[in-house]
Amino acid sequence: MSETILEVNSLHKSFGSFKVTDGIDLKLNKGEALGIIGPNGAGKSTLFNLIAGGIKADSGNVIFNGLDVTKLNLFERSIQGIGRSFQIPSPFSGMTVFENLLVGAHFSAGLSSAESERCAVDVLQRTGLLLKANRPAGELTLLERKRLELAKALSTKPSLLLLDEIAGGLTEYECHELVELIKSLRADGITIIWIEHIVHALVSVVDRLLVIDFGVKLAEGKPDIVMNDPKVQEIYMGISAE
Repeated sequence: MSETILEVNSLHKSFGSFKVTDGIDLKLNKGEALGIIGPNGAGKSTLFNLIAGGIKADSGNVIFNGLDVTKLNLFERSIQGIGRSFQIPSPFSGMTVFENLLVGAHFSAGLSSAESERCAVDVLQRTGLLLKANRPAGELTLLERKRLELAKALSTKPSLLLLDEIAGGLTEYECHELVELIKSLRADGITIIWIEHIVHALVSVVDRLLVIDFGVKLAEGKPDIVMNDPKVQEIYMGISAE
């Protein structure tokens, strides 16, 4: 029997009169990969922030590994095992790539100095950044910063990893490498939720798709079934349902 790692129950979040998340429910089992798609402004990143603790919900709750984490902040949830990348890379620019990873490994994962160094080296190897280890993060190219964003999330040793549009701007070859990396993370037992506009990359990894529109769940299920849903094709892909 599959063990539940995450439950999101009737999450609501509004900014003024604008409802960004309107009663979202979802459930995720350990080792599963869920993809989230929807048009720009649909509320996808807000849902991530609510799960990760970046913003507080107006109502509803988030249960992680059986613990109600709704009132915990981003750092406290990271310690519990929720890691995330951000759509816009935000490294510690004045620190080296290696030092950026040491921060996550030591403070979020709670590793000793020696363990943090070993973790950082391992993550650098997995993400293809080992040769950039001593370079200041502020000198990286955009694509390198996106890799570092993923590496920072991995350095916290998450059991649940939230990926926010990390394939954007990658070449086809780089996208293929990214997909293989994410598949290897799944093989290690990491549970994944991935927001992505590059759908062919997403569906090659995930077990289920969740479609959000104006903060409301539009569809959820196996990727092929969801992508053939007339409502999804009309709202997300611009194909008329008539």
